[in-house]
Amino acid sequence: MQKYSMKKSIFILSSGLDHIKRGVEAWSADTFLTLRERSIDVYLYKGSGQKRVRGEHIVSTLQANTERSKHIMKFIPKWGWRIGAGRDYQLQQTIFSIKLLPKLLFKRNILLHTQEAHTAFLMQRFINLRIIDAKIIIAHGTEEPFEYLNNFDYVQHLAPYHLNEAQRNGVKNKKDFAIPNFVDTARFHPAVTTNIRKELDIPENAIIVLSVAAVRKIHKRIDYLLKEFATIKEKNNIYLVIAGGKTSETDELVNMGKALLKENVRFLIDVGREKMPEIYAAADIFTLCSLKEMMPIALLEALSSGLPCICNRYPVLEWMIGAGGTCKDLSYEGVLASAIVDYFDEKKRKEIGDLARAQAVNNFSKEIITNQMMRMYEDVINDK
Repeated sequence: MQKYSMKKSIFILSSGLDHIKRGVEAWSADTFLTLRERSIDVYLYKGSGQKRVRGEHIVSTLQANTERSKHIMKFIPKWGWRIGAGRDYQLQQTIFSIKLLPKLLFKRNILLHTQEAHTAFLMQRFINLRIIDAKIIIAHGTEEPFEYLNNFDYVQHLAPYHLNEAQRNGVKNKKDFAIPNFVDTARFHPAVTTNIRKELDIPENAIIVLSVAAVRKIHKRIDYLLKEFATIKEKNNIYLVIAGGKTSETDELVNMGKALLKENVRFLIDVGREKMPEIYAAADIFTLCSLKEMMPIALLEALSSGLPCICNRYPVLEWMIGAGGTCKDLSYEGVLASAIVDYFDEKKRKEIGDLARAQAVNNFSKEIITNQMMRMYEDVINDK
């Protein structure tokens, strides 16, 4: 693996890491560990958990989506967003950033990198006010409005489509880049040994459809997935496995899934990420039902695991999947169910699965994308 000598230390910031299970937090951990492999002077500042390796630091903060955070938000006025407390997730980032600030005050020549929009916003403010000597890159993965992106000097868009749309809508940064998320193709691959079927009591000859997403209606459309699956479950030896983080809608959706699908559904809530390669390897088909996405890491992991993927017809998702799956208009009833049935043929699953694996290896492997990131870092560091 190619080594780099950086002029600045890299600081990865993630207030949600170790207590929120989403792509944003997964990106933070993966980026930190991958840069360490390159012998980069890199540090990870996270909002909870334990220090596991050298370079990790804990900046304890309020944890969003907990009973404590919900209780606190009851006392926050409607104008709380003006002070960084519009939602508990924003408040989590505000507290994290304020507590992080003293640790950065006396550091020189540092480069900050984060996918958390409000954390990036506050750090950019500290930089503009010359409180800290740093530059920050926001990796834009949370669908912030175009005008919001004008707050930042350096923006990493996660797909060429996002970069083009930002420029078309008048976003002007000192420098912007189109560099996607990456996947560890050595960790996520079709030959991973797995006992997941046995653990979940799913027959070896059954077809498993997997979806990895926050278990919620809004955006991830898990309710649509359950309804679509209900129309085909009786006709075939087929099971649905949904793995994702818990939300305020999760309990309702679990009950809905059990009512509609009976024994043909399994929910894996807040499963540890170390288990995910086995879960992908146990599946036959992958689907993500959101109508649009920035750059879902779960989709990269599914492609790398050799799963034919079914997603909505949206430019970024089509670009990611390539020949490794199907993109159809999932805003209509019956479309997802029909697409799943198309993959009941084992020969077709194998053919498209091989293309999915090649798509991940050739375009989104961590070696390829990290090289692009290193060039971005150098570009930002040398920018005056």
